[in-house]
Amino acid sequence: MERQEKITILTSVVVVLSLIGILVLQASWLNLAVDTNIEIFQQKVDIASNKIAKIIRDKKGLTDKIHQTIINNKGESNFVNQEIKSVIKEVLDEANLPNGHSYGLYKHINQMDNQKVYGNASDTLLKNSTCNKKSDRFFGWTNLTCNQNYGNGNDYHLAIFPSYESYIFNEVKWILTTSILFIGLVLIGFIYTIKTIRKQTKLSVLKNDFINNLTHEFKTPLFSISLASKAIRKKEAVKNSEGKTSYLDVIDTETNHLKNQVEKILQLSMLDSGRLFLTKERIFLHEHLKEVSNNFDLLLKEKNGIIHFDLDNSNPRIYGDIQHLKNVWYNILDNAIKYNNNSPVVKLSTRICDDDIIEILVKDNGIGIKSENRDLVFDRFYREREGDIYNAKGFGLGLSYVSEILKLHNANISLMENTTSGSTFKISFPRYYE
Repeated sequence: MERQEKITILTSVVVVLSLIGILVLQASWLNLAVDTNIEIFQQKVDIASNKIAKIIRDKKGLTDKIHQTIINNKGESNFVNQEIKSVIKEVLDEANLPNGHSYGLYKHINQMDNQKVYGNASDTLLKNSTCNKKSDRFFGWTNLTCNQNYGNGNDYHLAIFPSYESYIFNEVKWILTTSILFIGLVLIGFIYTIKTIRKQTKLSVLKNDFINNLTHEFKTPLFSISLASKAIRKKEAVKNSEGKTSYLDVIDTETNHLKNQVEKILQLSMLDSGRLFLTKERIFLHEHLKEVSNNFDLLLKEKNGIIHFDLDNSNPRIYGDIQHLKNVWYNILDNAIKYNNNSPVVKLSTRICDDDIIEILVKDNGIGIKSENRDLVFDRFYREREGDIYNAKGFGLGLSYVSEILKLHNANISLMENTTSGSTFKISFPRYYE
């Protein structure tokens, strides 16, 4: 499985787990809000019930009429019913409790047995309820006619049954609505992001496949051109013709240049797809640097340039992939020579830092880099637009490739100094001990 696909899957799993965590937290907060509002409801409905009972008792003769209606078995007398309902509505409105309610008058026989004698409440609403225990009920329960000397157990309690479900929903509906809304938006965003990532991943795979096919297609004709050039050089007529030899030199130079560019693109593509594997070995750094520098002898001679060496006496060793590290030094030195309007002067130095890190410094006298662009030099396709930059060949991939390869070696590169008269790059590399 490719690295990018693994990262996408891991990210998706993390986001899904985070969403589940958010849902659990929201459910917990919502449950806490419901419990809190149930307690508030119980308190408010008890206070309202006591107030209703007091108002009914204070209305002259109303409790007597209620008692007479009950003992005469008149059912719901319109006057009594309207009086009680009017008081209940008024008090429930003041307490901001739902108006959807029913009520009943009960003879209280014991804690678990109450006989309804009046009202429009269902006969089963008080079944298996402990009226004096608030946590077991969602209705108001209060004395109505106790101690009024009706005798023979004809003392009545008032029970009021507001719709607590509608009260709780009304209190938490904004929390619930906003939670559902935001979680829905997050889910939509997550699904859209995953679809976009999957689409981009497919495009990235197609791009890498295209680049791989393209570079391989380029390699074949370049190889054929190199073979043809070598074959032509062997001809006696060519060996004795300086003009023809110079043409072949141009062909070889440009062919090698194209090979290097194709190789960079191929290596970066392999880096992106996670298919680049390093074959590490022990490397004597100084000999390694000099070997790469020798490749620039002809170019430096043509431009009247030079490479100065200032190497540490300890001849340190590093551990890495020799071919990729050659490409690293080649790209850095190539830039130092290429981005230069003068005769190139490059200073290559090494120094040991605290016995564990080797610093390789590459200083040139080139065109330099604008200060505002210093952070961009290791980005892909970036090229400094100054001086003769448009005459310099390349795709702006060199330093990006260098940075990626050094990271795989637990090393790093930075732009240390930068002026209009040149730049200094510092590479910090772990020292190798056997």
